[in-house]
Amino acid sequence: MKHIVREVFSLPAMDVVKASYKDSVYYIAGDSDITDYVSIVKSSFAIDEVEAIKHGLDAFLRDHPKNNHLAVPMYNLVILDNPKSSKDFVVQVIGDLFRKTFEEATQMADLVHYNGSCIVGTYTYELAHTFACMVETINEQVDEELETDIIETFNASSMDSLEVLERLIRRDFPGDI
Repeated sequence: MKHIVREVFSLPAMDVVKASYKDSVYYIAGDSDITDYVSIVKSSFAIDEVEAIKHGLDAFLRDHPKNNHLAVPMYNLVILDNPKSSKDFVVQVIGDLFRKTFEEATQMADLVHYNGSCIVGTYTYELAHTFACMVETINEQVDEELETDIIETFNASSMDSLEVLERLIRRDFPGDI
């Protein structure tokens, strides 16, 4: 797939990638092809390309409200086993900090002990980092050494703009890939 020309338009709703390959032009917002919407706007109104992309994206988002959000990367906050931390302490931290019932916290503490770790929640990076810092603060206050890790989750259902572009080129130019 040589000779692909790409431009990125940063719009208030989300970024739109314009990609040209041979005689075709594609407009991709997130993991969605909005080419038809932009083409209709461009052919119907005498406006510049950026305005056509804005209006095409708006029309697409009205027709597909589930796509009206940016895919925010999510992270698992993991409690790691530390033989120096008692099970009671782990249960208390999980229950108090992560708002789990006593039974849920006990089950999670058992997973930490027997499996070496347990996911206590899935959050944006900022929130996962905040919780990890709160665990560190608790450790300092009570002289414990409970450890955490932040691991990015993988969302197999979402594609990035390059994957969408590859799919479109495979559709339109099957012999080129």
